[in-house]
Amino acid sequence: MTIGVFPDLSIKEARKIARELKRLMAKGIDPREVKRQQQMEENEKRIKERERKANDITFKELCYKYIEEYAKIYIIHWQKDAARIYNYGKLLFLKKIREIKSNDIEPIFNDIRKEEKYATANLFLITLRTMFNIRQ
Repeated sequence: MTIGVFPDLSIKEARKIARELKRLMAKGIDPREVKRQQQMEENEKRIKERERKANDITFKELCYKYIEEYAKIYIIHWQKDAARIYNYGKLLFLKKIREIKSNDIEPIFNDIRKEEKYATANLFLITLRTMFNIRQ
């Protein structure tokens, strides 16, 4: 098992870690398993932090992120998506993502349908679904 690389890890620190590893082995604990467990816990913390940050942004920030990091790359007519979002999603701009529920989106969808723009209403929902799915 490798403890570390010399310039990055001093001899004093390496000896301290080696003593700790020997103590674990004396107790019958596999140090590699302990290290794997620690890495899994760190990964879980990172994932939770990423999810928390993703839910902490406003809808307007999500729109900008979606357009810059997804739509411009993967969608040929991304300008139409951007226009659709800005035209119909204005009411949601100041809301936090975690606060947006289907009750907030339904009236917007119904208003678009009242104008008999059925395709636009469906495309708006598809765009929102994509935005919320890729926000992380």
